[in-house]
Parts: sequence; structure tokens; C-alpha cells
Amino acid sequence: SYYTAPKQQEEVSDSYNLGLTHFTTSKWVKNSLSGTYYVGIGLDLDLYRPITARRQINAILSLSRPQRLKGWSLHCEVYRKLHHTKKFALRTFGVMGVHPPFSTPLPRGISDEELVQWYNRTGIFLSTSQHEGFSLTLLEAMACGAAVVCTDADGNMQFCHDRENSLVVPYGDADALVDACEYLLEDTDMLIKLQDGGFETAQQWPWEPVIDRLEALFSG
Repeated sequence: SYYTAPKQQEEVSDSYNLGLTHFTTSKWVKNSLSGTYYVGIGLDLDLYRPITARRQINAILSLSRPQRLKGWSLHCEVYRKLHHTKKFALRTFGVMGVHPPFSTPLPRGISDEELVQWYNRTGIFLSTSQHEGFSLTLLEAMACGAAVVCTDADGNMQFCHDRENSLVVPYGDADALVDACEYLLEDTDMLIKLQDGGFETAQQWPWEPVIDRLEALFSG
């Protein structure tokens, strides 16, 4: 998924023939690679949770990743369009110091506890990815009570269900992503439905079953 040069693709493919045991966080990866074990991934639900913070409904938060498969060009296009509506406060965070236009970056190097505060101040968490392994940040945002708007990237679809716990649009459709954000600003009932549905979804991903599956793999 991440390499386009034939030589790199060949080297990656060869790495699956080393006699190693492969395990993954995502069911779609397990289904794509024969002989791969699914162990899953989890959240610290004592940390990622709603807290008594004032949520700004028109605030949009996203993870800034200037990579092709993370939909960087789409991310920038969507933020330009959202800015021109003059309806939203646009925020981003990331580790590379690069952010889409018209966005206010969160402080670099913020702790998990500080990120939870920002999730709780956010009305909508937005993802523009073409490809995700699992998309843990969407689940973190759900656990903290933010409504999720995302693309139909692979990993997202393991737990994102359109109009139940998120609004899901086809990858590449910038206008649809903007429309989804505006829709949640106008339809309070749907916003609350997605917040509640997202929170309930996040509760289904504790760490304990993941550890059990991992221990079973190593002891099997």
C-alpha cells in the first residue's frame, strides 16, 4: 500500500517469506494476507472519555499527515472549502509540523491527556484518508464524544457505520466531506446520534481482549 516503486514493492513482498508469524490490528488486513493472525487493537477507556470541557460544535479537528495514502491533497482541499464557508474553526495536530491551509495547529508534542482535552472541545473529527490500517484516532475521538466524518478507507470501515456512529463518504469527494460537516452543524439530532453511537462503539474496544489474543498467539 505504501510503496509505488517496483523494487520497494518486491522487497516488501519478500519480507512475507521469511518464515515469521504475522499478526495485525485489522480484520481487513487478515483477510488480505493469508496466514496472518488478527489480534486487534484497543483504547485506554479510562483516559479516552468525555470530560467536563466546553465542546465547540463548529470546531473541526483532524490529524495532519502529508502523505499520499492519508489523503493529504484532499485534506488541504477540504480545509480550503471549509474555511470559505466561514462556519468552522479548523484545528489540526501531527508530528511533522506540516498542516493544511487555514488551520490552527495544536501545540507540538502534546501529551495524551492534553489530546483528550482537545477531543472534548471538538464538535467534529475529520479524516480524509485513502488508506488506513485501523484509524485509531477516529476511535479516540468517538470515545471522547466527538462526531466523526470520514472517508470509506479500509481501516475505517471496520468500525465506522454511516449515519449510526459517523458520516462516511467516498474517498476523493471533497464537496461531500464539506457537506457532511455542514449537515452536522445544522442537524443537532444527527450530531447527538453520532456522538452517542460513537461513544458506544468505542466501549467495544478495550485492551483486555487484545492482550488475551496476543498471549494465545505466543503460547499456541
